[in-house]
Amino acid sequence: SGVSEAVWLNAATINAGALGASLDTIGYTKIRLYGGVDGSFVSGASDLVLMGSLTDGGKYFHLGQAVSQEIGTSADAFEISFNCVIESPPRFIKIMNVSGSDNYEMTINAKMTHT
Repeated sequence: SGVSEAVWLNAATINAGALGASLDTIGYTKIRLYGGVDGSFVSGASDLVLMGSLTDGGKYFHLGQAVSQEIGTSADAFEISFNCVIESPPRFIKIMNVSGSDNYEMTINAKMTHT
């Protein structure tokens, strides 16, 4: 087994009500996501949820995880963590911004374990 670490979303903006770019999890058995949000994180943790799908262009379903830690590091940035390990993940994962009006720019890293 081994561990890979990569930047998944790099200064990517996810608009209100939209899904971000997908993370292909093929070959990985565990995934941990962490990173940061730039600018005002108005509604906080409840605005960002993880979604999963078996196909990249398919229907995405809620994985039950939202941002579980929010640390205000300055007026212009927040560190966030999903602080969960997704075991046996669906093939594709996306972050959905469920806020009604706030757009977020973020950088999210993925630490993935494969067998």
